[in-house]
Amino acid sequence: MAHGSHDCIYGKNGVPCEIRNLTEKFKSSVCGSLEGKPKVFFIQACRGSGRDQAVARSSREQTDEAGAPVFNSAIRPAEGDFLLCYATTPGSAAFRNIDSGSRYVQTVCEFIEKYFRELDLITIMTKVSGHLHKNPVQVKGGLYHVVPQKVDQLSSLVSFYPERARNA
Repeated sequence: MAHGSHDCIYGKNGVPCEIRNLTEKFKSSVCGSLEGKPKVFFIQACRGSGRDQAVARSSREQTDEAGAPVFNSAIRPAEGDFLLCYATTPGSAAFRNIDSGSRYVQTVCEFIEKYFRELDLITIMTKVSGHLHKNPVQVKGGLYHVVPQKVDQLSSLVSFYPERARNA
């Protein structure tokens, strides 16, 4: 959890660090031992000051033309196998309560704990998004939605449960 703006987070010293500069250090071209391994970042920080006001209401695998998964084990992209999970969309504020913390972080932890045996991480994070979309937060001045964003560059499913991971 940190303060942030559009595409950066602020360190404890107040110095901004672009997310790209952070993830750059984990590319397979920089750290060969991470080639083909998922690099997952959960980022609880504002990406602007906008808010998604609540209104009253009455991840895809890449395939070729034949529908077969596209994969070449000999060549891997340096920026592959990243999953960035943001608490909010670009330009929006991330909500956090001084006493109870972040609704986003709480929900991520709750859903991983609840579903890690049966679901992959992308499916869990989609459930997190769905839950947060249906449950706006009360902030001074009204109800606002927490709208998380996933940037998925994974080449395979991520599972926290050993039995599922072996079969993925």
